[in-house]
Amino acid sequence: MNDYDKVFQSFTEYRKTLGKSLPSLTKATIKKINKALEVVTTEDLILLFTYLSESTDEYCSFINGDNDNNRFYGTLDNLFRKSKLKEKINRAKRWKLKQGNLVAEKTHDLFMPFMIVEQEEVVEKKENNIGTMNFQMSIFAQTKKGTE
Repeated sequence: MNDYDKVFQSFTEYRKTLGKSLPSLTKATIKKINKALEVVTTEDLILLFTYLSESTDEYCSFINGDNDNNRFYGTLDNLFRKSKLKEKINRAKRWKLKQGNLVAEKTHDLFMPFMIVEQEEVVEKKENNIGTMNFQMSIFAQTKKGTE
């Protein structure tokens, strides 16, 4: 499979995910993909389409049509614009790093041991805490009146 085929397949999956019409592999499409491949790698372009498909950030939402004009900007002409392509790839890479960090954080969940107690003990402790709290509040109120 050629590099442009891999990129085109990823682009097709991206459009399918959004419910957009499936593109055709034309000479013009191959030319656009090959021109983008002169600037970035195949893996970068595949990552870009994965990012646009899976991310829920504002930028992806905007590109995917959630904007004031309800316009879809996920076309090859727009995505592969030479002046913006590296910026888009960098966004995708930052998103991928965040995804990796989220997975790492999930694996380090905090374990909190607990103890089963009788219901009577819980009720007594709650009553004592409420009584102490009310007492502290009444002292505070008296102190405040005394300073006024």
